[in-house]
Amino acid sequence: MKKRLIIGVAAFVLIIVLGAASSFIVKEGQYKVVLKFGEAVRVVEAPGLYFKIPFIENVSTLPKYQMTYESNPTQILTKDKKTDHRR
Repeated sequence: MKKRLIIGVAAFVLIIVLGAASSFIVKEGQYKVVLKFGEAVRVVEAPGLYFKIPFIENVSTLPKYQMTYESNPTQILTKDKKTDHRR
């Protein structure tokens, strides 16, 4: 009887650990890129709960909204002493 209880508890813990390792949450305002062996497999854009293959696929987070800085155009002197107009 004790052996069955120990096996049951171990199986329950294993299911919880694998469930946590195989799921990820996409929040509003971010992308999740699923990588399989370092190569991008898919990009998840919609918020929600998603699943991946544990220990084979990794998830990387990217912000959906990038802050950019606009500057006025200026003249830059290149190595060959010519002017170049850049932002």
